[in-house]
Amino acid sequence: MPGLVTWKIRPSNWLVLIPLCLATALTITLLDIKAIFYSLKKKYEETTSLASEFIRMYPDSILPYYQRGVTYYNNKKFILAEADFNTAIEKDSDYIYAYKMRAKLYKKVGKKRKAKKDLKMVKKLEEKLH
Repeated sequence: MPGLVTWKIRPSNWLVLIPLCLATALTITLLDIKAIFYSLKKKYEETTSLASEFIRMYPDSILPYYQRGVTYYNNKKFILAEADFNTAIEKDSDYIYAYKMRAKLYKKVGKKRKAKKDLKMVKKLEEKLH
């Protein structure tokens, strides 16, 4: 198949990779759960701090930018929120939730054209899913 990348790893190496993958997944999951918990409790400083820690550990992840952006939005730190939503979208141009929140932010600050553009993108992405 064109474009398919395969790795040649000896079976003995898989034994080393499995615990590493599990530990990484567990770390990410625990950080997500903690951030969501803090957010629900409206502990925004803790949520922001945790999301920032997550970003330092896994800079290619999308979710912590989105989570931190939502937290900034809830604290009326709209410039910081917009920057995080923009980063999430740059990392994954199909990340519908970032478009939705950015549209909400744009509406709130009076940038109606930009909000409308993001909502069009949301509609396009939703159609693509169905």
